[in-house]
Parts: sequence; structure tokens; C-alpha cells
Amino acid sequence: MPRPIRLFVSSSPELQPEREVVGQIVAELPLTLGWQIGHTPQPGEGRSEDLSRTASCDLYVVILGHDFAAPMGAELRQARSAGCALMAYRKRCTRSPSSQDATRRPNLEWRTFPEPNVLRTLLRQDLLRALLLRASRLGLDMGELERLLKLAEEEPGLRQGHGTDEAGRGEAGRSGVILGREIWEQER
Repeated sequence: MPRPIRLFVSSSPELQPEREVVGQIVAELPLTLGWQIGHTPQPGEGRSEDLSRTASCDLYVVILGHDFAAPMGAELRQARSAGCALMAYRKRCTRSPSSQDATRRPNLEWRTFPEPNVLRTLLRQDLLRALLLRASRLGLDMGELERLLKLAEEEPGLRQGHGTDEAGRGEAGRSGVILGREIWEQER
């Protein structure tokens, strides 16, 4: 039996509505695989020094607001060293010095959003892309792959191959099934 998809979300403490958006998007995806979602502890929650949740995730999302608070930096470093798929978002707002510093980190492309509904659109596109690029590694079956491809065709930022990124390079050497566009169009 395939294991659940592991997603970890690092977020600034004040971004509770944005954390909620992540859960809503995941719940809307047409997958039969389960999900394990971990989050940065909120103020008042017990802080675990165990970063294994981050190191073992398949997908890592960082959502930056006013502050880049502990343990977000450690979570990001751990996800990077583990080779997790990274997705980075920053809310348009005033920033603390640590948050300003975080936006200048090399090799991390931040997507800016003004409010949770824009984050919903950006994250949905990026999650679809990441799932499609890692379908075989995540154990997605053909039905799930077809449903994700159909959703991707409906996403404005993903139609007709737009929005592909370099992170997926290297997947051609893995086993898989390649559907020609003509066959795919005929079967729909």
C-alpha cells in the first residue's frame, strides 16, 4: 500500500488564515492517497527540536509574513538538505529584519501574494505542478494522474505546458508512462 504524501508547511505565526488555505487546497485535490501535513508550531504550542518531519517530507511550503520566526529557518535548511520540493510564498506586508533577510536567501524563488485568495491560486498551481512532476515517486496511480492532468488543463497558469519549472528535470530517467497529447485528447 502506498504511503501518504508528506507535506510540511513553515509559516509565520500570524498567518493562520493562510495555513487554513493549504489544508483546504489539499482536501480539494482528487487523490485517493492520504496526506500527512505538518506545520511550524504556533506560539504557545510545544516546540519540538525534532526536525525529522521536515526531513522526510515530499513537499515543503514556506509562507512568510511579518516575521521569519524560529524554527522556520531550521525547517527550511532541513527541507533543502533533504531535497524536498520547495514552494515559497511571501505575503505583501511590512517585514521584520529576519523576514527581510529570509526574502534574500539564494536559490529560493518567492511568489508574492496580497491576501489568502491569491495564495490559494498560486499554491494550487504549484501543488499541481509538483504532484505531476513527482507522480511516480509519490505512487500516484493512472486514475489520479489523469484527474490531476485534467485539473492542470483547467488552471490558467498551467495550460499547454506553461508554468513548467526546472525542478522537474531529471525525471526522464525514471520509469513511467508517457501519454502523447493526441492520445490524451482523444481519450478525454
